[in-house]
Amino acid sequence: MTTNQVKVINFSGAYIDAKYVENVENYPIQNRTIAVNPEENDAYLKEANVSIIPAFSSTILKDTTIEKAKSLLW
Repeated sequence: MTTNQVKVINFSGAYIDAKYVENVENYPIQNRTIAVNPEENDAYLKEANVSIIPAFSSTILKDTTIEKAKSLLW
């Protein structure tokens, strides 16, 4: 299955850049970004200490890499 399949959400515009990404693996996040995990599984970040985005929750990310997630919104 292809990794990091990006789909632009239909309410994206000049001020909001919204994306849905499936099969996330080693996906870099540079700018300050609100990431939402809509799945019932945790999303894992590639950090020195183990970090996750718990199921059905969100967090603010900056200068990190998402190691693995089923899907995410941002």
